[in-house]
Amino acid sequence: MRNMKRQSGFSLIELIIAMSVMAIGIVGAVATQATAKRNGVDASQRSLAVFYAHDILERMRLNKSQINDYVGTSYGTGSFSVASQVDCTANNYCTPTQLALYDTFQWHLSLIGQSVINSNGSNVGGLLKPTGCIENNDGHVTIVVSWMAREASKDAADNGSTFEKNCGETSNKRRQVTLSSHIY
Repeated sequence: MRNMKRQSGFSLIELIIAMSVMAIGIVGAVATQATAKRNGVDASQRSLAVFYAHDILERMRLNKSQINDYVGTSYGTGSFSVASQVDCTANNYCTPTQLALYDTFQWHLSLIGQSVINSNGSNVGGLLKPTGCIENNDGHVTIVVSWMAREASKDAADNGSTFEKNCGETSNKRRQVTLSSHIY
């Protein structure tokens, strides 16, 4: 009889199975990271939109005598324009009308991300293709901030009012935040 030695270690098949399980785990972790990053960008855009809507609402509350000067539907778009720019920073006195002009221009710049510029000179701090709309009905103010998401799902304005539907580009990537308040 022969004396057989006991072998220890891994067979080639065991090694292939272990590597396959490890590869599937790594692919799953990478996919989870990609999903988390995409959802993080969407959450960031929504947070910015809510912040911008509250920002202009508070500006309007501070200058309620000129509330109708804030009404508009082209904030954040290429068709937005102002007659003249005024500087209403802390060291300069402005009339309520000038303050409304200043506020709306600053809100427009915020929507497009003018305050954050990358090394190429592009605005990167705002929303993706934003549109800001403000409506006033006897002190009942509605502010809509629309932007484009990276992924398609459903047009955010499908179940909204006519004002909401007309704010921003119609698309299955459109997202919106609507803020309504009374200013009196």
